[in-house]
Amino acid sequence: MTTDFPTRKGSSDFPTSPVPQRRRTPWWVPPLVVAVLVAVYVTISLLLPTDIPFGRFGFPRIAAGVAQEPSVLILELGDLPEWRQTTWEELFGTAKQATFGETLTALHAAQHDESIRGLYLRFTGSTLGWAMQEELWDAISEFRRSGKFVYAYVEVGGENDYALALAADSLFMPREGYLELNGFAVGTLFYAGFLQKLGISYHVEQFEEYKSAGEPLARRSFSSAARQNLRELLQERYQYLLNRIRERRGISEQDLQQRVFPRGIQRPDSLKAWGLIDSVAYETEVLNLIAHRLELKDTLRIRKRLLSVARYLRSDAVKSWRKRAAARPAVAVVYGMGAIVPGREIENPLIGPAIASEDFIETLREAEREEKVGAIILRIDSPGGSVLASDAIWTELRRIARQKPIYASLGNVAASGGYYLAMGCDTIVSHPATLTGSIGVILALPNFAGTLQKLDLTVDTVLTNPDALFAMPFLPYREREKQRFRELGADVYQNFLQKVALRRGLSVEQVREYARGRVWTGEDAYRRRLVDTLGGLTTAIALAKRRLGVPEDKPVAVQEFPRRKEPIELLWELFRVEPDPEERALRSASTVLFAAIPPQLRSLAQQIFCLWQLSQREPVLMALPWWMLPSE
Repeated sequence: MTTDFPTRKGSSDFPTSPVPQRRRTPWWVPPLVVAVLVAVYVTISLLLPTDIPFGRFGFPRIAAGVAQEPSVLILELGDLPEWRQTTWEELFGTAKQATFGETLTALHAAQHDESIRGLYLRFTGSTLGWAMQEELWDAISEFRRSGKFVYAYVEVGGENDYALALAADSLFMPREGYLELNGFAVGTLFYAGFLQKLGISYHVEQFEEYKSAGEPLARRSFSSAARQNLRELLQERYQYLLNRIRERRGISEQDLQQRVFPRGIQRPDSLKAWGLIDSVAYETEVLNLIAHRLELKDTLRIRKRLLSVARYLRSDAVKSWRKRAAARPAVAVVYGMGAIVPGREIENPLIGPAIASEDFIETLREAEREEKVGAIILRIDSPGGSVLASDAIWTELRRIARQKPIYASLGNVAASGGYYLAMGCDTIVSHPATLTGSIGVILALPNFAGTLQKLDLTVDTVLTNPDALFAMPFLPYREREKQRFRELGADVYQNFLQKVALRRGLSVEQVREYARGRVWTGEDAYRRRLVDTLGGLTTAIALAKRRLGVPEDKPVAVQEFPRRKEPIELLWELFRVEPDPEERALRSASTVLFAAIPPQLRSLAQQIFCLWQLSQREPVLMALPWWMLPSE
């Protein structure tokens, strides 16, 4: 009989003992526990009013009338996701994290809410991309123009944080804070030399010269085309910052370039002397100023008057504003975030959020089947990825477009495969700061023949046909194989050009002039007829409202997809069958290792791993170079 320890007959030191059998939980216990929890939940929901947690089967709510006293909306500018899943904290009444769309809704509603006297922007290391940042700037500026004050408090930050903080009336920093104001730059690692030492080489084909995602694998520096494209994009962003500072602070470009930016790291005293901030103050002092604006005698009570966006969304003011919206027709917003991959989404921190083709198509069909939905907005924030997955989603979008109007709203990035998806929609709405285009494809195929030679390993083969070992990575690629790679990439690229020409009403020659893998800002893409109009998510919703005949001054009901989990689904997950222990341990280990990577390198690691994984399945990819993603 198997035991937990070694045995030796006739020895008292090693007694034999059978392993006790683990008792199995009866099959009916988990369903019974779920039924009891559901019964308790329903009972509480029916007994309690609707303005406290669990009321009427809804998500938890804060007490009604929370914003009846003079209050200030506080916006923590750290991570602001486009979409998020329901969490356990919400089930038990804890205020949730607001999304980007919810923040825009709160700012719009607060303009007309007399109990909201102002807005407090608190910067905690913003990770917003360029397009989201500028759309948020517009919403904050509109709030300020309504006659309410806007204060910004920045402890540390960079150019993007400061650009957004300029939307405030008054800008404060603590004495020990700092700002990095020295312009924009892009730097990336090139691996060709390192791979050469390992005997690994990459055969890279790019269509065309600006499609530079594979360059770090085969070069030691940027190509002239990639360098030109990057310089133009950075210069546009730099000019935007200069214009914003001149408009809001009255400081000339010459003074900024000659006196401010050469210093790099800026201290609050210097920033105040140049007029870049209003005051050097600690947060308690800023809160005291806000208390005086609210005419509070007890300034210690000010924190009770600061309403987060998540709490304010459940206030009476927002609920009454939303009640003005007609139940139908509604607008569906379908979020597509991350790299485009085939099949189902797998939880893997090394890939990050992804647009998995099978899951995403199901989500689109769910939005199409919803009877109340009259129009669909596809919100895209994706650098592309798989050709096969992109084409499958594009085909589904064209089918749905025959049933309901579809608008594409481009977020921070909608390039290469991301732009391919946008072409499946009737109308493309791009923010001026969106990174889009990158119409082109790449092939990046590794070869390990040099590694085998270094290790004195040999390969022997037996063939039925001369090309049976086509593109075997352990043998040097032959010229005829490389030529076949070029032909394969050229076919996919030509199909891409033809679809753009068909959807945008251009000739293939015109499209190729704007393509070649080149990345454009939304404003540049609009000039070249690659998008239909400029604007953000609110613009796309306004266009859909007009199409559905909803009056301009009346809100429209918005349904978000993928749908968030209901409380009962969270309860059911308590009894979900856990994955294989080895798989669970591997997933936990990868999560820990990924968390240990410096934040600046996580995006790089995700892009490299995703491209490598996709290239194992299909040689041709539609992908934006990772160094093109917005950063300081």
